[in-house]
Amino acid sequence: MEYVVIFPTDDDKLQRTVKQFLSQAGGSLPLEELKTKLTLQFRYTVEITILSEEEVQSQGLTAEAYPVREGVVSLN
Repeated sequence: MEYVVIFPTDDDKLQRTVKQFLSQAGGSLPLEELKTKLTLQFRYTVEITILSEEEVQSQGLTAEAYPVREGVVSLN
């Protein structure tokens, strides 16, 4: 499985906003729509990276990773 990680991961406001966008959309959003929403919301560069499950675990990013299937990001 692949996961989306949104950097900077230490930006609490950014991470809360991602969860809020996904929750408001019923738990999932197309990746492109999420990118657009974040770009409009934040004035600085938000980096969205797709990583494998192994990469997420090896980098210690489990709490910041959202599953992505067929271009749709979900809360779980």
